[in-house]
Amino acid sequence: MLKRLNLLYVEDDDIIRVELYQLITSFFSKEKKKKNGKEGLPTFLENQDDIDLILTDVNMPELNGIEMIKKIRDFDKKIPVIF
Repeated sequence: MLKRLNLLYVEDDDIIRVELYQLITSFFSKEKKKKNGKEGLPTFLENQDDIDLILTDVNMPELNGIEMIKKIRDFDKKIPVIF
């Protein structure tokens, strides 16, 4: 079922981002990875019709995961999020 979903993955830690991204690519149809909320927010806004799920870290520089999701909720109140 996950293979039909497109994921936005936001993580600031380079090692975790690379390793987890390698793992999740086998589960999702398409994945977009970003290093913080400042990159994740515009990526979502530009691709919101294609993103089915957001996986994000909470503590990140520039724009943390919670603040990013608050801003995303202004545009999409129903997008599923995993912190």
